[in-house]
Amino acid sequence: MDRFCAQLKEIIRPDCKDRPFVCDGFPCQSEAIIIGQNPATVMEGETWGNWWDDRAGFNFKDFIKKYKQIRLRNGEREMSPTRLRMQRFRDNGVLCVETNVYRNEGVSRERKGKISNVDVLLLLLENMPKLRAAIICGGEARKVVAQHQELRDKLHDLANNGMIRIDVDRLYSAGYEWIDARCDEIKAKRLDKCPQCRSDLPSQCLENRSGT
Repeated sequence: MDRFCAQLKEIIRPDCKDRPFVCDGFPCQSEAIIIGQNPATVMEGETWGNWWDDRAGFNFKDFIKKYKQIRLRNGEREMSPTRLRMQRFRDNGVLCVETNVYRNEGVSRERKGKISNVDVLLLLLENMPKLRAAIICGGEARKVVAQHQELRDKLHDLANNGMIRIDVDRLYSAGYEWIDARCDEIKAKRLDKCPQCRSDLPSQCLENRSGT
């Protein structure tokens, strides 16, 4: 875990105002990665260091509390349609990493000022030994994945080794029954071997790879 934190710090500084990913604790605990275009809600005045701690990972509880406060203050519903659906995965017992191909918040429709998040995506995929599904949301996310050979090849290799790849046009309008069915698929994969090295014990897999 120290190695992951050190690598992450090389990419994302604590004072960074972007949102490279969201999870509950450390990414290695999650079974699914949800990849969209960019974080939509602007967390005014907040920095990455407000949520991330090398000893505990991402503080999802504090993040979601602040997220709801900001949206309500802006006259919006406390959770966006997309976040409601990401929460549905968690309510089904599937821990997930939320991330995007661009890491800065509130990117315009013309995608002006976008900041690539591919380096973070690659780091996440290399450090999620329990990963069972990658959910790619929207045409822009699929386009970016297709254009970056290393990212495309990594997802391809994981899929060849048992990871489910799920493409969805609009997660924000997906029905809860559809999400529940995807969660059932992911939970069924828990009986499989680790998709990254075919180990029967993902925790041992992470420990072994972190020492290489």
